[in-house]
Amino acid sequence: MTSLAGSWHLIGIDDDALDVPPHRVDLILRDEGGRLSGAVRSRADDREIPLSVLEWDGTTLRLQMTAMGGGTQADLPTLVMKAAGDRFEGEWVRADGRSTGLQLKLVRARTA
Repeated sequence: MTSLAGSWHLIGIDDDALDVPPHRVDLILRDEGGRLSGAVRSRADDREIPLSVLEWDGTTLRLQMTAMGGGTQADLPTLVMKAAGDRFEGEWVRADGRSTGLQLKLVRARTA
């Protein structure tokens, strides 16, 4: 896979990547001098909420949202995804290693 930098959509595993559903999560990933960083982009006001964790080892992408509203980072699951061609597929995993059971894919946002 080439650079991960760019806009991505987190959608259900069975959702259509060409007709992205409105219930998606929009992510922006950046390559900052060889270091990967990222954020969730709010569709309401275009605000970026930094990711707490973003790791890529060449085959597995791990990310964790930033805790908000009184929650703690320890309470949040980590999204663990494997490269699958031009996208990623995976699931949310709790701190104790149990899956939430929600299968997801991360697809590159299409430009108009």
